[in-house]
Parts: sequence; C-alpha cells; structure tokens
Amino acid sequence: MADRYFDSTYADALLGADYMAATLAESGRDFNTLVEAATALVRSAMKNSGYTPPTSTDGTGVEEIIKLATLGQFVEIICTAPGSTIPLPESWDTNPLKTAYQQIIDGAIQPDDDPSSDGAVGGFSISISSATTRTTRDEMDNW
Repeated sequence: MADRYFDSTYADALLGADYMAATLAESGRDFNTLVEAATALVRSAMKNSGYTPPTSTDGTGVEEIIKLATLGQFVEIICTAPGSTIPLPESWDTNPLKTAYQQIIDGAIQPDDDPSSDGAVGGFSISISSATTRTTRDEMDNW
C-alpha cells in the first residue's frame, strides 16, 4: 500500500463532508488514488528540500503541517485537472493548505527532522580537516 498522509476523516473535518462528496463525484476520481498522488507530491517536495518524509498509510504519526500541505495538493489536483469545473477556494494563494506546501518547498517548516543542506537537491556539506585539532574558540576564530 502506498503512503497516504491523511484519511477521509481528516479531509471531511477540514474541508467538509459535503464538499468532499461533491468534489469526488464531480471529478470522478477515487479518493485513495488522489490522496496517494498528493502524498507523492509532498514527499518529493520534502526530499528536494532536505527533509526525511514520514512513512504512513493513514496519516498516523504525520505532523500537522505535512497533513495540511498534502490536503492542499489534494485540492489542487481535483480543481486543476483538465476539464474540472471545480474552482479553487477563494484567496487560494494565502490559504493555509497552499502556504503549508510552499513552506515545505522553501525549507521554512521545522518538523521533527530538520532539513539538512547536504540532503537537499543541489545541497552540499563542507568538512575541514587538518593535521592538528583546534579545540578552543579563540583558535577556531583565528584559524
């Protein structure tokens, strides 16, 4: 089973059961397939930003900001699919579902696993080695 960062109970609670029923009926798409696609987008963004994506098949153990970002991608997939007549919510660019995803892309969130520069796409790490070991702050400042 593929990763899913939220379940139908979470989506119904945040978006509303009526909205979920209407949009899924309108889109003609399977809920689980859409959640897996949204999760894949968030996992990819997390990896590209240097985070270690969580593994979950029902949202258990997934931090709230990551769930919000995934739900935002779920909404975008439904609303921006070719032929979709479902509009994005008003003020979508400032909606918490949209901004959570943008924060992941920007590396601005602070989940349990902080991003590492060497783990991000295009990232690197530097290590300095020398024959002697400097142990005091003054020695390091004057190095």
